[in-house]
Amino acid sequence: MSATNKALDAAFKTAKDNGANVSRDDLVFPNWDPSKDYVASDYEAL
Repeated sequence: MSATNKALDAAFKTAKDNGANVSRDDLVFPNWDPSKDYVASDYEAL
């Protein structure tokens, strides 16, 4: 596991331990296209 993934997992654990309802799923954007800029209307479409 990379250092980045370890740090991300630690951050999510800390947030959860402090009462936040978060997971890696919160970082998934099903309408993301890496060839385009992700703009406000893309967030609104979620």
